[in-house]
Amino acid sequence: MEDVDLGISEAEIIAAIDELDGMNPRERALKFLNLKQDNLELTRHAFYDTALTGLLNKAGLIDKLNAIESSLDKTPQPEEEKRRGNEVSYTVFDGRDLHWINNTYGQDAGDQFLLDIAVAASAIARRENDLATSIRLPTGQQESGVAARGGSASDEFVVVNTGIDREGVDGQVKELEKILNQKEAEAQKKYPGIKYGLSIAKAIKRPDESVTQGFIRTMASLHEAKEAKKLSEEKGQTTGDIPAGGIWVD
Repeated sequence: MEDVDLGISEAEIIAAIDELDGMNPRERALKFLNLKQDNLELTRHAFYDTALTGLLNKAGLIDKLNAIESSLDKTPQPEEEKRRGNEVSYTVFDGRDLHWINNTYGQDAGDQFLLDIAVAASAIARRENDLATSIRLPTGQQESGVAARGGSASDEFVVVNTGIDREGVDGQVKELEKILNQKEAEAQKKYPGIKYGLSIAKAIKRPDESVTQGFIRTMASLHEAKEAKKLSEEKGQTTGDIPAGGIWVD
C-alpha cells in the first residue's frame, strides 16, 4: 500500500498518542471538542468572507454550487415538480459606485456600502443560517439558496437558488433594490449625498451546463455589459446603461 503523507512526522504522531493515553475520559472529550472547534474555525476562514461581510467567499460559493449540482435529480417526484425544483437561478451584481464612494467619503463608507449590499443579498436569499436559506415555492416545498461575496472582484455578489423561475427572480431583484434604497437613505444621514447603485445580471441554468458553468456565464455577461457601458461612456454616448432591475442573460 502506498504511504500517505499526513504532513506530520512519526515522532509527532507517537507523542500525540502518548498524550491521549495519559488522559482520562473527560480530558479526551475536551481535547476532541477543542480540535473540532479548531476545524470549524479553519473552515470558516477558508469558505467565508470573515474580513467584512460574513457571507460565503468564492471558495465557499463553488463548494455550495457543487453541492447543489450533486443534489439535482436525486429526489423522486412528479416530473413538473422535479423540473421546477431543479431550476437553478442566478442573480449576480456589483456595487458600481464603490470606487466613487471610497474616493469621496473614504473607505469606511465603502465598507458600509458592501455591508449593506451583503444585508440585501442575505435578505433576498432568505438566509436562515450562515450557509443557506429556505425559499418558499408555490408548491410549499423548501429549497436551499445561497448568498455569497463570490465574484472576481471585491464588490461582486451572487445569490443562487433552486426552484425559482424568472418571475420569482425578478421579484427578488425588486426586493434587493428596495432594501438597498432603504440602506442608502440611512447612510445619507452620515454621508450626505451618498448614492448606492448596483449593476445586475440574472439567468437560469441551461439544461446542458453545470451549476457552476451557469454562474460563470452569468458573471461573464455582467462583465461584458459593464465593459460595453464603459466604452459607450468613453465615446460620449448614453447607450449601454444597465437598467434598474438588471439584465436577463439567456
